Amino acid sequence: MRKSIIILTALFLLVFGASRSAGALDPVAPKYLRAFGFLQVVSPLPQSDIAEITSLNSALDGYRLTFKPGDMVQVPIGSYLLKVKMQNNEWVHPIQITPTEFTYVAVPGFGNLKVRTPNPMTDIVELYSEDGSFLKSFPAAQIETIPMGVYHLRVKLGGPASYSMVSKDRVSIFPNATREIVVSF
Repeated sequence: MRKSIIILTALFLLVFGASRSAGALDPVAPKYLRAFGFLQVVSPLPQSDIAEITSLNSALDGYRLTFKPGDMVQVPIGSYLLKVKMQNNEWVHPIQITPTEFTYVAVPGFGNLKVRTPNPMTDIVELYSEDGSFLKSFPAAQIETIPMGVYHLRVKLGGPASYSMVSKDRVSIFPNATREIVVSF
């Protein structure tokens, strides 16, 4: 009895292991559908945003598809670069489409950062990620649209000849909101 359980278990693992090598390929799907996967992109403002994928495979050289976020599209299998154009920003991310699989991509929300300084035309804002790597700099007079998250700010006050530095750690940016920071001497 014990020997038969061990044999049945080994047989089950052998069969299960062999079926896993097929990956997620649906054995019931018609052959013509096995060359495609499905993609859905969700963005904060799907009515005004535009999604576009561009092939990174040499076999699909030049393949490009433009669609509205929220739509499910059928895409040939392969590697792609996904670009989502949102108002005055663009979100770019590589994706992989596999046979008969559904790929879901959620674009992070974006918020605005406004820094008020004594001289916004000459003062410079430097934006750093949470791990301390430099992301971008912009004039304090500008409202910057950035992905939601937590950032560190460094503001250079004064003219180019003599800057004074002010730092602000852990500035949270929330989607569809403007975070306002006031900096003074």
